[in-house]
Amino acid sequence: MLLPGHWCRESEQEAFHWYLQAANQGNMDAQYWIGYSYDHGRGVKQDYEQAITWYRKAANQGDALSQSNIVKILNEQQKN
Repeated sequence: MLLPGHWCRESEQEAFHWYLQAANQGNMDAQYWIGYSYDHGRGVKQDYEQAITWYRKAANQGDALSQSNIVKILNEQQKN
């Protein structure tokens, strides 16, 4: 599987495609990486609402990093 941080620009969209398939099947790690992709604009256009949606799916399965990232995004939105 393609891993974020090891992607080259040309493979970001392909990595996103495969992670999305796994995320839609309920894979917590893939849900985190889809959230991360939207959060940071990796392979897709940056979209904080989508990032929160996917982080929340992973957070609901117990992923602490996703929980932390949701708080980070919401805090940033409150500042603006």
